[in-house]
Amino acid sequence: MQNKGFEALLSATIVKTESFKWISSLNGSYNDNKIISLADGLKDQLVATSRSNVGFIMNKVGLSAFQVMAYDNKYDKDGNIVNLADGSPDRGELKAYGSAMNKWFAGWNNEFNYKNFNLSFLIDGKWGGKLFSATDYYGYIWGLHQNTVERREEIGRAAAKYYENTANNVSKNFVNSADFIKFRQVIIGYTFPTAMFNNKIKSLNVSVVGRNLFTLMRKTDNIDPESSYNATFPGLELGGVPAIRTFGANLSVKF
Repeated sequence: MQNKGFEALLSATIVKTESFKWISSLNGSYNDNKIISLADGLKDQLVATSRSNVGFIMNKVGLSAFQVMAYDNKYDKDGNIVNLADGSPDRGELKAYGSAMNKWFAGWNNEFNYKNFNLSFLIDGKWGGKLFSATDYYGYIWGLHQNTVERREEIGRAAAKYYENTANNVSKNFVNSADFIKFRQVIIGYTFPTAMFNNKIKSLNVSVVGRNLFTLMRKTDNIDPESSYNATFPGLELGGVPAIRTFGANLSVKF
């Protein structure tokens, strides 16, 4: 495997007075990898299979690692989509739709200090990865996905089989962009004056912390873009739930 990329960190004090200071930091990285070769005689390698059996993660020579694979429509010689007798699409080739590995990572952190108060927040994001959503797949199978409403009245009882065929034959519909930007963390704190403790304590800071507060941007309609069914391999999702929003308190004491 070949990897090429860079990482950078920029940090600056935006404002600094006797009672107020604002420090802003921006870090980012980029990584582009490519499979150069596999074992002798192999051009591709199956890494993981979705429980839907129509989404896969594969390594393919010449492409980035962990390609999200899914079935395309079938086309005739003129490029027209081929349908089955019930009007649902026929299955075409298994194709690669991009790597499950994000290429771009970035984080923006800001720290504010006013007298004895401190406030900081972190916004981060990832871009360039793909994600196969089995939640969307089963939404089609069970008629729970919004898109299955489209032709339900038109085709009546045949709708169930129509959307089952659509899900199984054209699984590229469930390949999502995993791009996102999240408001990841905020910290609010207060440092007590040492005089309150007759200078026996050098510092005492109390703060409250919130993490995974909300999403600013995502390109997945029904799932968290950081969801993963398999803890080992990225790119396959099933029943994914958002990251847990947490709140806590910290106490820091220096003697």
